[in-house]
Amino acid sequence: MHWKISALLAVVFFMSMSGCSNGEELLIGSYQSDDQIVFNEEKTIKDPETINEFKTIIHESAISEEPASTEGYPDSVIHINNGDNSTMVMLVYLWFDNYSTITFRRGIEEDQYYSVSEKDSERIKELLHLDEAE
Repeated sequence: MHWKISALLAVVFFMSMSGCSNGEELLIGSYQSDDQIVFNEEKTIKDPETINEFKTIIHESAISEEPASTEGYPDSVIHINNGDNSTMVMLVYLWFDNYSTITFRRGIEEDQYYSVSEKDSERIKELLHLDEAE
């Protein structure tokens, strides 16, 4: 009888530790060096509506023929992870230009840049709280 209770407690413990229903989470980070991106855990977003709105803006953005300044490290690195599947859903590198718009690149291998309208750039900053002091 004790082994059944112990087994049940062990299963409950491992399920709670593994995060059974994490869903998607959006992480916001920045480069510290060539090979180090640091993510701010306090800025992690788990709200599905916020994450979906961000993904919609990214998917609907236009290809940029001549991207704004994208030299150097991006201003922000966005990871959207799915905890249920232990997968990365989206990786986006964001550069902010002087005209209040965002240029971005998706994924690791992609060389294409995209531009976000001024309105959508402001919305991304609001959704991700990017204007707040670190």
